[in-house]
Amino acid sequence: MQEDYRIINHLQICFCSWSDTPNIVFLHGWLDQAAGWNQVALNLSQKGHAVCAYDQRGHGKSEHAPLSSHYHFPDYVADLDAILQTLPHQKVTLIGHSMGGTVASLYSALRPQKISKLVLIEGLGP
Repeated sequence: MQEDYRIINHLQICFCSWSDTPNIVFLHGWLDQAAGWNQVALNLSQKGHAVCAYDQRGHGKSEHAPLSSHYHFPDYVADLDAILQTLPHQKVTLIGHSMGGTVASLYSALRPQKISKLVLIEGLGP
């Protein structure tokens, strides 16, 4: 797993990848982090899939939002949109767990042209 940091919507976000040009994006749940996907991502990358995940704002190694702000789903969706703009693929597979599933579901409804597949694990749609 390779880690790097990207400035996304004025916050430093920890981005993890298991390949150079990811087209599968994992979204972790509340109080989790991207590294929680390591074993699944490693197995998929060894089978030739291009995989990445990132620590959502306020989680893992990513920066927290300022004290004067809150954590709302539109902010997480905007972060995902900004992350996907940095990837070279036109369409991605989103795999979201719990809170990440809700973010993936909302994003897929807003930008269906960017999604090839959507997988929700214990995630509820809006």
